[in-house]
Amino acid sequence: MTAGQVIVVIALMAQIYTAPAGQMTCVVGAESDFCTTATNGIHEGLGQYNPDTWDWFVAMALEDPLFVHADIVRANPDKNDPVVALAIMAWAMAHGYGEHWSTWGGCTERGR
Repeated sequence: MTAGQVIVVIALMAQIYTAPAGQMTCVVGAESDFCTTATNGIHEGLGQYNPDTWDWFVAMALEDPLFVHADIVRANPDKNDPVVALAIMAWAMAHGYGEHWSTWGGCTERGR
C-alpha cells in the first residue's frame, strides 16, 4: 500500500470512528513514515504497536459492539495489515487512547 493509499484509509477510518484524522496522519507519518511493514525492535506496523498494547487494544475493540471492523480483525488480527492497524488506531484514538503513541503530544502541539 502506498503512502497516499494509507492516508485515504486513515481518512475513512477516522470518519467511521470519529477519530482525529489529522492526528492519525501525523502519528502514522512520525511512527512509520507510512510504511505498512515498519519495524523498530518489538514495535511493528503503521502505528508501531507494542505487542502488549496491540493485544489490549484489539481485545477492547472486539468487546465494543460499535466496532464495525470486528469480523475483519477477528479473521486477521495482524498489526501489519494496514486496514486492521488503522481500524484499531482509529478506534483507540476515538476512545481517548491517543497518548499511548509517543508522538501523540507532538502531533497535538502542531494542531493536527
